Amino acid sequence: MTDPLSVRPGGVPASSHSKDPTPTAPAASTPGALDRQIQSGRAGWLHEGSRGEAVSELQSQLNLPVTGRFDRATHDAVFAFQTRQHIARDGIVGPETLRELRRTPASPSPQAATAVGNPPARRGDPPLPAAPTPNPTTPTPTAPAIGPTGPATTVSNGYDVATVTPQQLADLRASGSTGQRTANTIENARTNFGDTLTRGGRLVVSNPEGNGGQPVLTVVPPGFNPAQPARVHTHYHGWNGTVAEPRGSAGGGTVRIQEVQAADPQTVFVLPECSNTRLMLSTRDNASRRQYHTDWGNVSSQAATTDSALASAGISNVGTQVVSAHSAGGQALASALRHQPDGAGLRADRLELLDCLYGQESAIRGWADTDNGRAAQDVAFFRGTNDAGRDAHFGDASVFGSRFRHVDVGGPRANENPMETGSDGSSYRRYGSGPNAHNRAQWQFMDDGGHAGFPAGISAARTPNT
Repeated sequence: MTDPLSVRPGGVPASSHSKDPTPTAPAASTPGALDRQIQSGRAGWLHEGSRGEAVSELQSQLNLPVTGRFDRATHDAVFAFQTRQHIARDGIVGPETLRELRRTPASPSPQAATAVGNPPARRGDPPLPAAPTPNPTTPTPTAPAIGPTGPATTVSNGYDVATVTPQQLADLRASGSTGQRTANTIENARTNFGDTLTRGGRLVVSNPEGNGGQPVLTVVPPGFNPAQPARVHTHYHGWNGTVAEPRGSAGGGTVRIQEVQAADPQTVFVLPECSNTRLMLSTRDNASRRQYHTDWGNVSSQAATTDSALASAGISNVGTQVVSAHSAGGQALASALRHQPDGAGLRADRLELLDCLYGQESAIRGWADTDNGRAAQDVAFFRGTNDAGRDAHFGDASVFGSRFRHVDVGGPRANENPMETGSDGSSYRRYGSGPNAHNRAQWQFMDDGGHAGFPAGISAARTPNT
């Protein structure tokens, strides 16, 4: 089963989310401040909301007004620069973006380039091998159509899972630990989301800086219409899982995602991976690697990760955004809020807390007092085996008030989790382990939007189980 999370209590205290109401004078730029801050580690990477000398130096190099504050204009200029340099596009200045700035000092272009580039290397790895590059004389579509003729095979700054060759996988595995995890994610996705590809959907793997350069899988369902707004759901998994776990895995994530997308083909899933993901191609793989505890210290911004992953998949028309975390995936949310105490690193119209946090509830309480937290329309906590009362204050008027609801999950009925036989000959329950409230929080209640046409039991989650 996906074990409950045991973590240090704490998280981000609410007081750390307070904003300085007094405008500050532009910080003076000292040569080298930008290099020193980025090289100090992930906590020093620059993003919207950052302030100081390093921001001033960045703005000067990008020919922007020097204010010392990383505002939306600075974010857009960084994003345009990353696009032009064919690196991960997320508006965050980390090691890869800094290297490109030092190599190619230039003013930002108002037009975003669309050619395929290299996902960034991380943690001392050599650069990842290049993704397939189209003929330079042929324009690359920024929003490729997906339909009966099959998916497009060119993506911007990432890997189209359907067209990655064995040699490209070998090159990735030889390039270092980040490349190995990226190859694992491609193989997991190709195997465990094979039905999605067969029916005309699309799978794209990218390496956004907001996710520490670790792989992110974007699942575009069959029937998706790029002319209509995408409903985007970003999800962080728990222990023993992957972004594309085999059917019959304890958390039931892959099956659940395919159910949701079958009911609503405009729902695109963005699935960030942790920093120690595994290769899991079958139910037996999952069962034999149960002592795998996720490390989400790589996450610095969910919002930037989602933006970059969607850009790599050519999706720019975005409507409602949902963010969820199951079990240890709650660490990813807390990590994003530690890196950006102003709340900019977590952005959701709807936030689903699927039996997670386990002592880090203060991070979400603090987020409630930020611009993004106040903008959230719906916050739901699905309790399986978590300690009772951990979310007791979320419904307070000073936190989320009437926007919050609590659901006690309970165990599934037998007919909700039938036995099946996998391609490897193993027998398993469709959603993994049997009457387990912790895992049921994910495989039945993830993306609980109450939409018409959802499978039985999904809309029922709108009210607590008794």
